[in-house]
Amino acid sequence: MPQFGNWEVNKDGIRWIGEFDYLIPKDNLGDPMSIKGETDQMFDTLLHMTEKTWLTEADLYTLNTAFVFAIDHLGIEHSPHLNFAKTFEEQQRLYKEYSKDEDDGLGL
Repeated sequence: MPQFGNWEVNKDGIRWIGEFDYLIPKDNLGDPMSIKGETDQMFDTLLHMTEKTWLTEADLYTLNTAFVFAIDHLGIEHSPHLNFAKTFEEQQRLYKEYSKDEDDGLGL
């Protein structure tokens, strides 16, 4: 199975190979998140993962690589309005926001 950092792409989806087991199911990979007032949408899974306090920024970047590979390799159908660039920009903003909250002792 192809592996990107601690992420393995398999027939079930994308699995975290680390201290514990975490699976992003294949059926969730194409889920959209709408952007109010815009036609473009973002990939919900990639934004949701910013809330995981056990992931580093490098883990998110390797997840992005595994995710793009999985979309193609597993033949995931998704809306043509899903936009990787907007998703990655928002993911980075959210990660920095959540990281700042943790640094301030606020947590999630």
